[in-house]
Amino acid sequence: MVVLAKLRKVSTRFALSLTAALIPGLASGGSDLASLHLGLAQFALDTHDPAAALRYTRNATTEAERLVRAKALLVTGSHQEAERLLKELIEGQYYRGQAALLLAELPTDSGDNKTREYLETAAKRASGSDRQKALYRLAEIEREAGHTDRAGKVLASMEPGYWAALGYMNIAADYGRQDRTPSRALVALRVALAMSEEDVDSQRSQELRSRLLVRAGYLAYDHGDYEKAIGFLEKIPLESYSTSHGLYLHGLALSASGNQRAAMQSWHRAKKYPLAYPGVANAWLGTGRGYDLAGYLGQAGEAYLAANASYESERVTLRKLADQIRQRCVSGAGTGRTEL
Repeated sequence: MVVLAKLRKVSTRFALSLTAALIPGLASGGSDLASLHLGLAQFALDTHDPAAALRYTRNATTEAERLVRAKALLVTGSHQEAERLLKELIEGQYYRGQAALLLAELPTDSGDNKTREYLETAAKRASGSDRQKALYRLAEIEREAGHTDRAGKVLASMEPGYWAALGYMNIAADYGRQDRTPSRALVALRVALAMSEEDVDSQRSQELRSRLLVRAGYLAYDHGDYEKAIGFLEKIPLESYSTSHGLYLHGLALSASGNQRAAMQSWHRAKKYPLAYPGVANAWLGTGRGYDLAGYLGQAGEAYLAANASYESERVTLRKLADQIRQRCVSGAGTGRTEL
């Protein structure tokens, strides 16, 4: 018990010193108790407990406390009170950029003009990821209005990373719909791939990179450049959610190139992923198609039957899951508590 008490005391002191050191405007603005409450409120918000964050910031006085409280209010749907706090912060000293970015996410009566104004303020006042997100959203406003060139200029002013990569991916999608050739879209996707490598979040970077490679591979396949498609799709990591989709498209490109055996190998690898994953259901059908094109009609029939059995098994699983959900909802209604 003595050891636990000492550990709690050390942890509290560490939390107080870390919070005061990292949060602007706090060290000169409150007691140790206020610092502790702010740290606990931020932790509650980060662990998806907005009610606790609101409880710890009910007597918010510093800008840091009001920002955390505004974020918690947004999560709970209390937009009016959150907007009031954010408008106070946008006139403050430390959090003008963050407050403007949050205000830009709220619905406004004046439409895009007010949203753009907030985003421009965030782009000027914020730093790091918040600034990049504001610039990305400004680029999206231009892109959705049909001004692709203006959107490109905004993206060119951004630092390499996740938000810039996302912006170029969206521009590539527009080019893919507008152009008869995939040249501009593939260039935009290559830029997005280069930008994604600079993301500090390695897991997010890998997921985005996989999505970009799938898009590039599909674009090349759709325009008949099967060798280029295969080159893109072979770079997709095996641990990504997009891997199964990439394997399916890889099989299509190989099949179109006349290599049915290699195509079926890709589809067989895709079939090892859950059926709900993108491309997996089509990979089951692709195996039968591959046997058919290779001239093995008997094995093609067996592959189609196996695909049908796999689909039926998935339907049974989904029905059982739906029954369990209904039963829990019914039992929860009787007790006033629903558990999912």
